[in-house]
Amino acid sequence: MRVRSIPLGGAALAAAGGFVGLWYASQALRETEVASGRDSAQSRAAPAPTPTPDAALIEKLRREAERREVERREADRREQFGPDIGGLVPLGKSPQGLCEYDKALGGGVTLRLVLIPAGTFAISSLEREEGRNPDKGPVYQVSLKSFLIGKYEVTQRQWQAVMGSNPAHFKNTGHDAPVETVSWHDCQEFCEKANLRLPSEAEWKYACRAGTTARYSFGDDASALGEYAWYDANSGGTTHPVGQKRPNAWGLHDMHGNVWEYCEDDWSMSTGDWPPDGSARVLGSSFKMLRGCSWVEDATGVSAASRGQSEPVRRSIYDGFRVALSVSASGGSASESAGKWEVGETVELKDIVAVKQANLGALSRPRKIVMTVAVEVGMGPDGDEGINKVRLEKAKDLMRYAIREVLETYTYDDMVSPQFVITFKAHAKTKLNEQLGPNSVRRVFVTKFTR
Repeated sequence: MRVRSIPLGGAALAAAGGFVGLWYASQALRETEVASGRDSAQSRAAPAPTPTPDAALIEKLRREAERREVERREADRREQFGPDIGGLVPLGKSPQGLCEYDKALGGGVTLRLVLIPAGTFAISSLEREEGRNPDKGPVYQVSLKSFLIGKYEVTQRQWQAVMGSNPAHFKNTGHDAPVETVSWHDCQEFCEKANLRLPSEAEWKYACRAGTTARYSFGDDASALGEYAWYDANSGGTTHPVGQKRPNAWGLHDMHGNVWEYCEDDWSMSTGDWPPDGSARVLGSSFKMLRGCSWVEDATGVSAASRGQSEPVRRSIYDGFRVALSVSASGGSASESAGKWEVGETVELKDIVAVKQANLGALSRPRKIVMTVAVEVGMGPDGDEGINKVRLEKAKDLMRYAIREVLETYTYDDMVSPQFVITFKAHAKTKLNEQLGPNSVRRVFVTKFTR
């Protein structure tokens, strides 16, 4: 059978092409629908799993959020009340913006302390200051870390709470008047019992100046002195209750007048040997430093630059004190010079020393002194346990030698003196720091002493 081809015109070709295109399009649509249906069936048969969060990650994020919240609250609390300091009750900020604390002394009696900010200042008076004496210069810069100082001078009430007696001459001015008629040694005993200390001279003046450079802590105008100080023009020949006069810029009262205030330092005419950190100068002097003047001085005498001196055993109706307390970088308190001590450890040494009195004669039996001595060794601020352990072991090795060497400088008559223990502790501390390095030992305790 023969197939005869039939020629097609242009219109016929166009119709044929359109049909073919439609057929291909319908086939493609069909395949798409089939594939889609297949995918839908597979999806219905086996749904894809939902990603599950990592439980450990969630817990980590929760703990991190809690930590940040605690830190925020702690920062808010510290902003309001200041850092936690062991043994002290935070009271918040004073009107002057500095943090204040109360320390319990027993019997419901407290002592108010102010946290002084760190800073650098001129330890001596400025050349332009009126009434400037030669022992007030030259100007010398020292840098201090933060420390606590008494808002007021120590009162008769506070002395009674700690020491059990009131030695003040001016008892008629009331229990809130500053205690006086106390010696430097007496003040040291008070501080040891209360776990406080005397301020260094640099600390005292820094706190008195309160960021100023004027003649007085409030300026140069002597006519305003009566608003801030009890002195010869308004005292009536007596002390007055603390806190009645206006405070300085850091909220400290009676930094001028009322009573002279003992410092930790030995007396020195020179201002060229200040420790750069403002710690107390231990020079072997027979006199101790006084600052602030008393109710008997005139306007020139009660300037911020005035200095006085006293034998450490002398008791005077003009002399009293205020206390200080060091603060470590972590916020805890320390018992010695400002900012030096992060942690401390006390090591004990029992030492029995036989001492012959020179004039007893060959037939007399030796007198025996039995002492138990504890030494508090300051640990390094870097917290390196290895370094601190080496330092402590070195202290133990040197302690017996150093203490015996100190004892050899005293006679038996010295040792039966009521002031011997206080003198010995200061001497031993100096000797140990010579052996261990400056400021290695912060306190020496005599926990037992029998003659």
